[in-house]
Amino acid sequence: ISYFLTTDQGSGKRVSLKQSSNSVASDIVDSYDYYTFFEENNINLIKSGRQWFSQIFDVILNKSYTFDVPALSAGGEIKVRSVTAAKSNEASTFSFTVGSQSWTAVHSPVSLYTDSPVASGNSSYKSLIGVSLPVKIDVRYNKTTSSSAGYLDLLDVNARCNLKFTGGQLDFRDSRSRGAGHIAGYRLFDAAGKAKIWEVTNPLNAFVVAASADANDLVFKLSSDTVRQFIAFDETKIRQTPFVNLVLCKKYQIRTCTLRQGLI
Repeated sequence: ISYFLTTDQGSGKRVSLKQSSNSVASDIVDSYDYYTFFEENNINLIKSGRQWFSQIFDVILNKSYTFDVPALSAGGEIKVRSVTAAKSNEASTFSFTVGSQSWTAVHSPVSLYTDSPVASGNSSYKSLIGVSLPVKIDVRYNKTTSSSAGYLDLLDVNARCNLKFTGGQLDFRDSRSRGAGHIAGYRLFDAAGKAKIWEVTNPLNAFVVAASADANDLVFKLSSDTVRQFIAFDETKIRQTPFVNLVLCKKYQIRTCTLRQGLI
């Protein structure tokens, strides 16, 4: 991708500094909400419309999905959401297992009459504790007739993880500290001298967070009346945007550069 940047039209937008709050923290944040998911658009049941599914469970009825989750905080808390469908003229189920914990999504039968729904859908939610890494979800479709078929749309995982910087970049947020009048005191472990923190709740209006070092950690306090989104990153690991050439035009001087994958 090539971007043409003018340099003589006044000062452009800059990333402003956001000072840490001087108020007493009502919530201490040393863990965060990590999110990951599995979703593919491979199968459309009626060859039309916007509903696509990832995988079919027909001949192969058991599949496993492993998620790359950082170190879980004490208690090993995760929440799993599944979206599935089943095409069967008898009731059928999906079974999900994480470690020793299991749950079921029930699908009602569908009629064989013309203009009846093609399949029945289900969205299930499960909160788990005592989970250990790696997070692996075993999925089974329990057929009730030879013609039954199950379809997985997506799996998503919300995990409570330690707020620790391990290099590169880390995006984090904390829903538990949200509340009117709340002040969240954040502690990002092992980040002092290694990372900068931006608030990117509004991606078009980012701020540099004025965090301070406390031993090996970075600490800061901000109002948590809403769920704020942050990113911590190592400036030395950001991929650079190289200058290509200068293009002279009648009205403007235009600098050309090629944008590679990076932070922004």
